[in-house]
Amino acid sequence: MTPLAVLLHAIGAAWGLLSPIEEFEVTEKVAPETVEEVNAGLESGDLADHDGTERLVRHSSNAYDTHLFDD
Repeated sequence: MTPLAVLLHAIGAAWGLLSPIEEFEVTEKVAPETVEEVNAGLESGDLADHDGTERLVRHSSNAYDTHLFDD
């Protein structure tokens, strides 16, 4: 079965190179209202008004933990 799986994977990869996708859609997992309620930095309607060009939360460079092994 391994050679067949490798062959099918190679065919799928070649198909993806020759005919790349033009659209990508995702399903909504959490209602926007819930996201706005949980994140204190968001007001009601911020997600609907967002154009996707910049961040809605965590504007600070210190907002993320970049040190993996710090305690």
